[in-house]
Amino acid sequence: MSAITVNPYAVTEILNNGVYNAEFSEHAVSQEIWRDGKCLVVSKNAILPNVCLFTNEPTNGSTVKHPFAWTHPAFVWIGAILLVLVFPVGLLVCAIASPFINHRAKLLLPVCAKRVARWKMRRRIWLGAVALAVALWAACFGLITAGANDMAVVLFCISLAVVFLGVLLSMLIGWKMKAAKIHKDYVWLEGVHPEYLARFPELPMRV
Repeated sequence: MSAITVNPYAVTEILNNGVYNAEFSEHAVSQEIWRDGKCLVVSKNAILPNVCLFTNEPTNGSTVKHPFAWTHPAFVWIGAILLVLVFPVGLLVCAIASPFINHRAKLLLPVCAKRVARWKMRRRIWLGAVALAVALWAACFGLITAGANDMAVVLFCISLAVVFLGVLLSMLIGWKMKAAKIHKDYVWLEGVHPEYLARFPELPMRV
């Protein structure tokens, strides 16, 4: 009797009431994908199954390449203290040190079409808010040059409100997923759907 080939990407094999089966577990281990508490631990080059990290539903091949950044909390506190105590020198120090203390990774994530559209909307809102704020700042400069300081102040306040609304809307429509930690070779992701997370075996070692 011929051997049956199991496709690790098949939805029928993956959707298993939130519990990984043997075939899926083997794929997870080969791709270096685990769960560590409430975090999904993935190799930076891992190929994730075609199931949405947010909704735990099939993605039909829809993916997003998304950047993540993480800084050790100790460096965050040191940076905050420097900014408060020795501003603006502290700002310069943080800017110079940033490339060395920030860990970054760009992951190819399986995300359903609805979430992809949501992500694109978030990006458009944020870019639109920034573009409008820059235009208002340019108008402020022109008004100041023309001596219309009162109108410049009004436009500057409006520009701050635009940036604030852009940040607020981006947060409301945002991913709600972040990197809890980035190692040299691995990324810990927070905000993954609990049932999706339950499909993977526990992290077998301490990284």
